Amino acid sequence: MNRRDFLLFAASAAVATALPLPAHAQQLPRTLWIARDNPQDGVLLDISTGKGIAYLQYLLRDVRANRQGLVHPQIVSNLAWVQAWLAHWGLKAPIVATSGLRTEVTNREVGGAHQSQHLPDNNGVFRAVDFWVPGANSEDVARMLEWARTGGVGFYRSSKHIHLDAGRPRSWGLARN
Repeated sequence: MNRRDFLLFAASAAVATALPLPAHAQQLPRTLWIARDNPQDGVLLDISTGKGIAYLQYLLRDVRANRQGLVHPQIVSNLAWVQAWLAHWGLKAPIVATSGLRTEVTNREVGGAHQSQHLPDNNGVFRAVDFWVPGANSEDVARMLEWARTGGVGFYRSSKHIHLDAGRPRSWGLARN
């Protein structure tokens, strides 16, 4: 998919989200193809099951501290929809997560924000993931997420990674046209 096609799709998706959808079209995709750091290690998870969510939480653990947490449901649904949107336009590739839950120590080591959404709350729930998708322009994916206004979206130019969180809609790092 070229940039023009992707942006046309993203614009139509933004408009479509404002329109009422039939019940079958509102259902969350049941699967998520995801990897941790290496696209070749991708696994297809059934995210409608406890077993699938448990494995997703394992993949999104703090690998430095080997600590798992509970992923916020909005992160799961947003990742699944990103993948569904890209697949609709012919890009079938795993979401490659580079960061999920972070302990305070890991967050400091990587230069994370003081009140990062990657940090677990008192119930162990973390609300952010950093990722990229092989074959996709990361800034275009981030822009599509920004238009959807389902949470915070950041774009890191140096690594081409996207930050997605379940906080209030806001964005950073995206070029303004």
